[in-house]
Amino acid sequence: MKLIRLTSENNDGSFECNFNTDINIKENSKVALKSASFTTQNVVFRIDADNDVFNWNFTNATINFDVSVILDHAEYNDTNINVFLLDLQTKLNNGLRITGVNLNTKMIGLQWKVESKNGFLEIGYLSSYYSMNHQEATLTNIDRSAINDTLTKTTAQSVDDTARIFWNKPFIKGAGVHQISIANMVSTGTTGTGFFIGITRTKLDDIDPTNITALHKDTYIYVEGNENGGGGGFSMFYGNLDANGANPTTPTATGTLHTGGADTLDISMEGGKISLGLYTGGGAGTYTQFYQMDYDGTTDFYPYIIMRSDNTKLSLAQGRTQLDPYLLTSSNDLNNNDLGTTLGDAPSGQPKTQGTNTLSFDLDIERMLGFTDVLDLTYVGEDALFKASSIYDFGMFNDTYLVLLDNLRLDSYDGFTKEEKSILGCINVSDNNTNRVVQYESNTLDYIELKNKKEISIRNIRGRIVKSDLGSVILNGLTSLVILIE
Repeated sequence: MKLIRLTSENNDGSFECNFNTDINIKENSKVALKSASFTTQNVVFRIDADNDVFNWNFTNATINFDVSVILDHAEYNDTNINVFLLDLQTKLNNGLRITGVNLNTKMIGLQWKVESKNGFLEIGYLSSYYSMNHQEATLTNIDRSAINDTLTKTTAQSVDDTARIFWNKPFIKGAGVHQISIANMVSTGTTGTGFFIGITRTKLDDIDPTNITALHKDTYIYVEGNENGGGGGFSMFYGNLDANGANPTTPTATGTLHTGGADTLDISMEGGKISLGLYTGGGAGTYTQFYQMDYDGTTDFYPYIIMRSDNTKLSLAQGRTQLDPYLLTSSNDLNNNDLGTTLGDAPSGQPKTQGTNTLSFDLDIERMLGFTDVLDLTYVGEDALFKASSIYDFGMFNDTYLVLLDNLRLDSYDGFTKEEKSILGCINVSDNNTNRVVQYESNTLDYIELKNKKEISIRNIRGRIVKSDLGSVILNGLTSLVILIE
């Protein structure tokens, strides 16, 4: 048996030891890893003013625009890499725009997602069409006409919230709308018999409809069913959670009245903001904003509509609701039912996503995220998905180090590469300490056959310590390995 100590001061995990005397290895010998000692250096990258810009370009026959986002300045490692991925996803979604003077650049219906799948990073978006598709919603005491998508109440007017539509999938997190237009509205003569359009963090299906509070309704617009002054118009109010998470007992009056025409109530997600407002009917499309709040990029809001007036006093139409496309389960969920007419600047066109997409960002960050072989990320299609070509530096959440011998052929195989690999041993580390000192001593010597059919004489042994995906490591100080050859 031979004991051989291999040492290295290389910080990339490689070692090459030259000996002044021959080492004779008999035919059909075996080798085992007895011990290993090394110090790993925690991989860190920083986002600062030199590398904080992430660009997305979209081009088709009529559109050419650029969206640049500025990432948060921070230092990331394997313990907080998900914070970086979420920041990138949120900033991309916040960069989407659906209103403005240039209607051809609307990005309505898009939602970005950044995630790691088995260590490979994926950056992409899906599109969610306008939908009143009720495979994803529950209708209670509301009738939906199949002819013109008109909504009416099937029971008598009331002051509770029994008659409602509640979507079972959350509101879009990118850029989209939850809208309904007033097709017909006649005074009920009774206060509290109007209608609500809103989004909520509470699933209303789980609550007694006679006990749905303002807090449950969360964020909404309410149109009063009892006309002011016997002909002065219908008052509008909004409710919203305040800084303490409470909803005002009394909704806030908007100062705006519905006096006729197809006024469209609008709850939109755009630029990291949730806005409540009104598009005035008659084709002018004048927009009035009632309220706006910041959106954190992750919270699930569920759209709903509540009707209190009966079908002779109220009908709603031209519903447009966009849901989180990553949570829809079939192509039927994306059925388009945008039956309304364009309301000037109101976001009412189909998602304009057919074209060429290009992502670009700092080269070092690009490589760290695993896009080493795809520097120009271009995709043509209605939805875009950019897949990294290699596992990114923080993609392995379990630390397993492999010891390879490069100039000795061992009878060992690797499931990751699906091929023969001269693996001498595996070192598993269960903690997540920064700058980890690894002291490995095998309890049981596991000998691996050397594939030498005759005696050989060597003076050089080369090898590497690598990660479980065979990627390089960063080490500090002296690396020491002890192997036994029998």
